[in-house]
Amino acid sequence: MILASDKPFSHEILDDYGNAYFFDPFAEEDLMLKMKKLIKNKLKYKNEELIFGNNERNLYSEVIK
Repeated sequence: MILASDKPFSHEILDDYGNAYFFDPFAEEDLMLKMKKLIKNKLKYKNEELIFGNNERNLYSEVIK
């Protein structure tokens, strides 16, 4: 899971990653609230399919067990 500033360069890198959460870089409360949610396990991993070099597909939730 990634917390990233809601800026074009972050979206360029992370828009294809479903477990990115964006915060307003000019509103420290937005980051604080997202960090609190993360610490309290209120931000959840979304099921993501990963494609490995050998073209096998795996659910992200299976990979992190």
